[in-house]
Amino acid sequence: MYWREIQCAVSVDLDDQVVDWDRRKFSVDSKELGGSLVETSADGTIILVHHTAKRYLVDEKVVDINVGELELANLSISYLSFACFERNIDGKDLEVFISLGCYAFFDYAYAYWSNHLDACARLGNLQDDLEDIRETVEAFIEMHWIKPRTKTTVRKPFEERWKPLERNNNLERLVIAGYLAQRTLIASTSPEAGCEVLSLRQTMVKVRKILEQAWTTTADQDRFRSIYGDNIFKCPRVNCARFYDGFATQQLRDEHVPKHERLFFCSFQGCVMGKLGCTTLKELQKHETEYHGTFNIDEEELDFPEAPVMKLSFQCSQCDAKFTRKHNLKIHMRKHDATQQKQFICPSCGKSFARLGDRTRHESTTHSTAKFFACGGTLKNGSSWGCGREFNRGDMLARHWKSEKGKTCIGPKEQEEALETAGTNAPALS
Repeated sequence: MYWREIQCAVSVDLDDQVVDWDRRKFSVDSKELGGSLVETSADGTIILVHHTAKRYLVDEKVVDINVGELELANLSISYLSFACFERNIDGKDLEVFISLGCYAFFDYAYAYWSNHLDACARLGNLQDDLEDIRETVEAFIEMHWIKPRTKTTVRKPFEERWKPLERNNNLERLVIAGYLAQRTLIASTSPEAGCEVLSLRQTMVKVRKILEQAWTTTADQDRFRSIYGDNIFKCPRVNCARFYDGFATQQLRDEHVPKHERLFFCSFQGCVMGKLGCTTLKELQKHETEYHGTFNIDEEELDFPEAPVMKLSFQCSQCDAKFTRKHNLKIHMRKHDATQQKQFICPSCGKSFARLGDRTRHESTTHSTAKFFACGGTLKNGSSWGCGREFNRGDMLARHWKSEKGKTCIGPKEQEEALETAGTNAPALS
């Protein structure tokens, strides 16, 4: 994964459904975080120094792979349910979300949400932890589902394995979406016409088009590169390394894309079969299973019991839907709001509002540069105290009064208050 993708992932705020780079991203670089265990390649990819490093982290219980799969599945699917991925989003809103860095994690989440979810379905000892995933997936499928023109037949073992993820009879849609997402990762040809069941690919096309335009028009090139990288022109095939790495120019990308129509390439970066290719899809699947340790999505798996249903606590005010997570209710409510209200997006943080007045009030209270807290005032004897300096927040003013200069400012006011207190507590003369 690229460092910029990691920074975007940690900047995701699931409760507010925004990507807050300024407040949530790591303030140190990858080397300071990972120390001698990680290396940063020239293109910004973060890798472990050796395969034994992974074994060490697992053996020492620094990393729990099962918990990691659950967290990545929940993060990826929740992130893909944000307002910036609405299927009918217009170009102006896309430009705002791009400027806020909302799409830096899009490539990874789009490609691997199903793989992480499948890993969760295989965890027999973590079935009690799947309720959050079920709820998140339900909102995700509800938001992105589009009716396919052709029928997709899913292998029985795959469907059985995903049964613990079912919620409110959504298993059929969920299984089809997950199965097609995984099949796309290993397919050597373009997806069949009419098989598409999620709107995300269409959103990806729109986002990348605006990104390519913003590459030359953005005012802050350094910030743009730090978020989206240098190679903005990317291959549309998700099983290609260039889907993630991209190209420096549109011409290079356009020359590359037709190659996919002739060969069955290995999708693992650096593999010789990525250049030579395989003669059939079956040969490619066998190669990746034997040499890269991938799993066969058709293999037989053990059955796991369904996890117990947890108590629901967030009720939709317009239908019977219930959720245990507030952010999933927010995602669901957008379905009702979409037909009634227009969304007004804050250009500073990306939060959406149903009314213009709500957004204006948010901007004035959250992003306003007005100063409300001043050091100074008038004593009861008519004289002034304080230096008159203004602050945005009360805690900053309090910190000022603790400094040497600030103590001088607040001194007269404290003396006046002390005298008043002493006079109040003095015994009355008889």
